[in-house]
Amino acid sequence: LEFTADSLVAISKEALKRKTGARALRSIVEEIMLDVMFDLPELESKGRYLVTEDVVKGVKPLFENKQPDKKSA
Repeated sequence: LEFTADSLVAISKEALKRKTGARALRSIVEEIMLDVMFDLPELESKGRYLVTEDVVKGVKPLFENKQPDKKSA
């Protein structure tokens, strides 16, 4: 699971709107992680997933952003 720089900015902006400090950060990341916890085990193709600004804002689902696995030598 990887977070883009834009997704981190979107998470922090949303946390500022909620005005609850670290609890807001935790809540936002937990909302994103719900997809991972419940949907990922059932997917046949596992790999790396990219959390983008659109995922944070709820515009796109997390699992549309699968990145190919990079194999190391």
